[in-house]
Amino acid sequence: MFHLRYLWALLIILFSSQTSAYGVFLKGAIEYGGDTLLESFSTDGENEELKAGSLFLLGGGFVLQPQTEGGYGHSTEIGFFYKFDSIDYRNANFSFDRYPIELIHYIHTPSFKFGFGATYHLSPKISADSDFLGEFDFTFDNALGGILEVGLPLNANKSAEFIIRATIIEYKAKATGITADGSSLGAGFAFYF
Repeated sequence: MFHLRYLWALLIILFSSQTSAYGVFLKGAIEYGGDTLLESFSTDGENEELKAGSLFLLGGGFVLQPQTEGGYGHSTEIGFFYKFDSIDYRNANFSFDRYPIELIHYIHTPSFKFGFGATYHLSPKISADSDFLGEFDFTFDNALGGILEVGLPLNANKSAEFIIRATIIEYKAKATGITADGSSLGAGFAFYF
């Protein structure tokens, strides 16, 4: 089982270098993919799906970037996020929420950076609030997955980037043991301070 003490130990090792630049970042992305968890059907033909890999990702974290030379180098980020999707159907609201922690290592070139790493999703759950069913939660186990990301700088000092992301992860329901593919592709923006 994943323990936060390992994460803290890794952060201490990564941030102990004397020749590194430290900073913070904010990210936002729209992602799509994964299995359909719920689907609403309406008489006007507009159906909505609650997907295991969708929809919004918001958060931020810390970045460590050792000194680079000629635009080439590497960096490591630890990020804390909120990822969610929701649908509204007549007198019912459904949402799928989770809290990803991401550790990504990037390789930089003068024109882009490529990152790979791990993502750990805490407290994934479907929440429902409806007149018919009342309020309830359907929970999943915490899940470990992989992540790939490409960043394309939007300015000369690389403080803003257009990002393209891929997440590979699977959720397992606590009550039933049924699994759901939560993998996704997405795009968004990152800002570095």
